Amino acid sequence: MISSSFFLRTERRFPFLMLLWLMSGSLAAQVMPAPSAAAHASMREYLTHRWSSTEGLYGGRINAIAQTPDGYLWTGSDNGLQRFDGFTFQTMQPPVRTMAPIRHVLSLTLDRDGSLWIYCQDARLIHYTNGQFEIALSISHREPAITSMAAANDRGLYAVGLFHGLMRLKGGTIEQFPLHTTALLIAMAQAADGRLWIGTRESGIITWKDNVATPITEGVPDLKVNCFLPMQDGTVWIGTDNGVALWNGQRVVIPLLPPDMQHEQVLSMAQDHEHHLWIGTQHGLIHYDGSTAAWLAKAKGQVAITALFEDQQGDLWFGDGDALERISETPILHFGAEDGFPSGRYGPVYADTHDRTWFAPIDGGLYWERDGVPHPVTLAGLDHDVVYSIDGDRDGLWIGRQRGGLTRLRFEGEGFAPTTFTTRDGLSEDNVFAVRTAHDGSVWAGTLTRGLSHFDHGHFTTFTRSDGLASKAVSAIEEDARHRLWIGTPEGLSLWDGLSWKTWKYQDGLPSSEITSLAEDPTGILWIGTSSGLAMMQGDQLRSVIVPTLEGPVRGVLRDPQGRLWIATRTQLLSVPAAILIEGRVRQEQVRLFGPPDGLQSSEGDVRSRVMVADSHGRTWFSTASGIGAGAQLPDQDLQPAAPQIQSVETDAGPVPMGSGALIPAGSRRVVFHYTGIYLRDPTRIQFRYQLENFDEGWSAPTGEHAAVYTNLAPGTYRFRVMATNGNGSWDAIDSTQTITVRPLLWQSWPFKIAFFVSFLLLGVWIYRARIHFLISQANMRSEERLIERTAIARELHDTLLQSFHALILFFQMGVDQIPEDTAARGLLEDALKQSDDIMREGRERLVSLRATMASPELNRIFAAACETLYQLYPCEYTITVQGEPRAMQAIAQEELAYLGREALNNAFRHAKATRIEVWLYYKPERFRIIISDNGQGIPDAVMRFGAREGHWGLTGMRERARKIGANFHLHTRPDTGTLVDVKLDAPLIYESHARTHHQSWLAPWITLWRYLVKLGSATAVGDTHRSDAPGRTGDESLPPSGRPTHL
Repeated sequence: MISSSFFLRTERRFPFLMLLWLMSGSLAAQVMPAPSAAAHASMREYLTHRWSSTEGLYGGRINAIAQTPDGYLWTGSDNGLQRFDGFTFQTMQPPVRTMAPIRHVLSLTLDRDGSLWIYCQDARLIHYTNGQFEIALSISHREPAITSMAAANDRGLYAVGLFHGLMRLKGGTIEQFPLHTTALLIAMAQAADGRLWIGTRESGIITWKDNVATPITEGVPDLKVNCFLPMQDGTVWIGTDNGVALWNGQRVVIPLLPPDMQHEQVLSMAQDHEHHLWIGTQHGLIHYDGSTAAWLAKAKGQVAITALFEDQQGDLWFGDGDALERISETPILHFGAEDGFPSGRYGPVYADTHDRTWFAPIDGGLYWERDGVPHPVTLAGLDHDVVYSIDGDRDGLWIGRQRGGLTRLRFEGEGFAPTTFTTRDGLSEDNVFAVRTAHDGSVWAGTLTRGLSHFDHGHFTTFTRSDGLASKAVSAIEEDARHRLWIGTPEGLSLWDGLSWKTWKYQDGLPSSEITSLAEDPTGILWIGTSSGLAMMQGDQLRSVIVPTLEGPVRGVLRDPQGRLWIATRTQLLSVPAAILIEGRVRQEQVRLFGPPDGLQSSEGDVRSRVMVADSHGRTWFSTASGIGAGAQLPDQDLQPAAPQIQSVETDAGPVPMGSGALIPAGSRRVVFHYTGIYLRDPTRIQFRYQLENFDEGWSAPTGEHAAVYTNLAPGTYRFRVMATNGNGSWDAIDSTQTITVRPLLWQSWPFKIAFFVSFLLLGVWIYRARIHFLISQANMRSEERLIERTAIARELHDTLLQSFHALILFFQMGVDQIPEDTAARGLLEDALKQSDDIMREGRERLVSLRATMASPELNRIFAAACETLYQLYPCEYTITVQGEPRAMQAIAQEELAYLGREALNNAFRHAKATRIEVWLYYKPERFRIIISDNGQGIPDAVMRFGAREGHWGLTGMRERARKIGANFHLHTRPDTGTLVDVKLDAPLIYESHARTHHQSWLAPWITLWRYLVKLGSATAVGDTHRSDAPGRTGDESLPPSGRPTHL
């Protein structure tokens, strides 16, 4: 048994000689011709791998193999049902509560809709679809056994039962057909034309179409028919106990096979993507390409191939006793010591026009191979010298040698005529490392210490550093389509255009000045391999090329007919689409690294002048540390992307049931998504990228990990997506998804958040009300104190100061009356008395205002008294209008508003020269507002800019009083139109009790709270003073239309 770890290091192969040896008897060679070398080459492209119980496979005979559209490989054996993803075998069982375990599987059939039909030894026919097992037929349905079954061309399943006979299962229904026969029907398949082919145990073949049964026995090798294989062209292969036969559309014919294959018991058959036939027999596996047949496995004992299947990648799987084997077609054909080639490391390679591939081992000698057979060259001492480089034309080869100079091998039929040139013939040095044949038939030879030699018409010309060559050592030579010569050296890249030299070095854009290889592709791009990476010369533009995963010196580079660039380094062999490499947008997953699963035994190699060439068939030949290899065109199946599958979701508490939406328990700190990619040929090559929607901003970087871990996900719904690629740069267009919902903790739930928010608001309301209550109580205390103080002041002013001042004026008047009228002193005294009268009048006004403020609780009456007094001194029409029901106000706020309004009225009567003054009082539930306007001359611009009249403090005082009680103060004025004073105060700051009326909205307390909080956060509550073009329209209470207002 070969373990999977051993598979990563080496693969079993099928040498052609072993195939011939396995064909027993000399009679075989007489019945059919021996396989040609071309057939040998084809066989060498197959590798096998074997799984057994060591890798987790069930023991027991494998009876059936199938693959579902999601990429999983299913095996049914004597011990149960398993599913394989390329890494592990997973035992598949239905839930214990729904049905009994699956123990012994006899047959697996894939429906056209992608579901799987499973037939067990206990007579149960189980249908697996959408991840669920369902019993379709069993003993409980009066069906004791099913003897054969086959997938219908248009979905559903044909089956033959001992009780129901021939039937069809589709959509949960069973349709029976009237097939009357006493034979035991043991094999069945539906051909492309819809005809059913039914094999019996002892009566040959029965075909069934349109309810008509037709028996076929003529030409059938044996009446026991075990299997059928319908082909797309209408032919049908027939496997019997006595060999294989073919229905060609008219009759049954026996193919020409070796005698030891003609009478084998055929148990299974399959056709691959190349239309080759694979036949599973009691003694092994036969490969038949239509003309030749060969054993791939034949043992002395009985090794029955009981099941055959070709997967989505074109690989063939078969059951071999109690093991599972796979045959893979690989892109690399390798020749080494095990094939009769020289052992050791290889150097230069070259493919000529006669289908020969030339190669030279590092240890010395020259060989060529054709059809997989190596031939040494012993002419001109080449078998005792080390060959550094090989190049040629249609007529022969030019060979650069370590010690023997330059040798010409001219083709003469199947032989060769050598001619050697050394320093005696004009060659600069006998150590020739690089050789290149020019378009005109001349030859360029690069040496290691003496520069470059050009051989033309029998003469050598030498170029050295003194002529413009970058270095005296030459490592690579290439001629482009414009017949210019490119020379690679350890000190830079030189170009000879026939007239002059030009050199590029590291500072000119090369990854390194040490050039290791040169190659021009069909598009005219020169690819430059250096000791530090790859560069390209496109036109006259030189630039470095970034190749992800590239490591070490580039020893060879070549562009194949598919447009892929093959690159060989000291430790790697890889390919990448040249187009995306030129555009500079290559991604890591687009780089194909070759290894043992691809048929490459070793990716290591040595630096020589040319280690990678293309032959006339488009194959890429290269040398390695263990032989030479040929890279074939990648099969189409290999270009298919891997199929991603999400296997499970786990949290801290364990696995989470998956479905349309997995529920993640509250408080889970870690969520792990386990996924896989189905690429059975080489699962280690699979790369993934994933994304968790509503969390990740984009796709992750490509990774080989099979799990994605997320921590501390917030409550909510997320969608996990994963994509896969098999390493060829093609991402699966359909990703695998899984939706999860992270449940919240109590404090993360919406009900808790809403309750917390409501509690916070209620707390804010309580704090607000407590604050208002405190402010009101403080204001009342201060109001009482100030009222007492003002009462005492008013009494003292009236009883002492004004009375005494008035008496003093009377005394002065009596003195003035005694002074003659014509004296100057009398005039001065009379002026002083007039000024004192003005002072007395102003004092009385102030006293009246003070007494009015203290005597009346309503502002409208305070303003009415003030207007009446001012009217006596400055006659002017005035009106006072009240909107709303007057309400009791806080003492301090009312007092400050009274002083503010009094000052505004005083300015309007005394200074505005107005003919009309209007006072508006708005008692609103949510606020109180005063508007005092006049139609006077307005306030001069100078006063507005300064903020007050020089020596007067009325405007400044009004602003300060408004700021003191938290009111919004606005002053609007326009020349020759008038002035408007607008003061607004929210209800909590003015009304004694601001309880809401029954018709108010329930939102009013919250609105008031918001306004109050905004007001507390303001630096000042006083608005800007500015000019206005509409002094009669401000705020949210508009003045009534023009007309006579209500007078008080």
